[in-house]
Amino acid sequence: MRFFILILLFCCTFKGFSGDFSGTLNGAFTVHILLGTQEKAFNFGVSIFGTSTYKSTSVEGGININISPFFQKYGVYQGNFAGSMEFFGLIGYGKNANLLGSNVGLTRHTAFYDYTKTHNFFYGAGLVAVLNQATGNLKKFQNKQGGLILRFSDKQNSVAFNMVNDVNARPFSKSGTDKGNTARALISYTTIKNDELFGVGIGLDMFTPEADYGVAPHSHINSEEDTRLVLVNTKPYDDLFHLNLFSSFVYQNDDISFDGRFGVDNYKLGALVQNIIHDNFGLYPRFSWPVTQKGRFYSLLDFNVPFNTNFNE
Repeated sequence: MRFFILILLFCCTFKGFSGDFSGTLNGAFTVHILLGTQEKAFNFGVSIFGTSTYKSTSVEGGININISPFFQKYGVYQGNFAGSMEFFGLIGYGKNANLLGSNVGLTRHTAFYDYTKTHNFFYGAGLVAVLNQATGNLKKFQNKQGGLILRFSDKQNSVAFNMVNDVNARPFSKSGTDKGNTARALISYTTIKNDELFGVGIGLDMFTPEADYGVAPHSHINSEEDTRLVLVNTKPYDDLFHLNLFSSFVYQNDDISFDGRFGVDNYKLGALVQNIIHDNFGLYPRFSWPVTQKGRFYSLLDFNVPFNTNFNE
């Protein structure tokens, strides 16, 4: 976590220098309405994003904090609360004053952008950490994720790749692995047109139940290959599996933001992805994905009203 704090502190120090130093700092409070096949909720969020440039070296970092009173989460109808905190930081070559790096987050967020900056470019890489929280019976699915971000931007266009996986190593120890939202990935393209932002992307979102390691694995059809030994899962929600493969469409102006996601929740693909990861790393046995069930349509509509603050004025 120190890495992300240092990135933000560095972004905030530019005002103390002159000449070759420049930078920005922006924040927003957001209100979301989420309507989807697996999630129905209100969401209240805070997004902070900063950049700093010294000659041709730039850093950028952000924090996205969300609290959601939900009616449906992970496909489960149980009124309760969920929350998340996302930290990310990148370092690279170029000048990033148009703020397009603010749109790399995987959790709910608002993007900051400056359409008056038309000649920026940035080629960088960094790290991301996500803390997922929940209450009630879904509390057992709390976990922490870590991953990698790559971003390449030219003028008013940006391409980003963001991937996280649940981890159980410092600074994420004692969080448990292979339960809840175990993996996410998104490759996205964002562009500024006048005072509007447009984005498209392809993403993946995986969810698995909590395994009961105190019970001996049993034989189960986990893939189209053969019957394999698979783990027994804890109740309740011992059969709660999702692999959402989706397309993302983003629109934002000064007043509203919209993110629509449409795709498929496919159990065979989920088993394939997790089996490849587990088999290659020697993690055995497998999880009991219901591969004989057909995939289902997946959608999520995020209507967002941002209240932005520019700390540079």
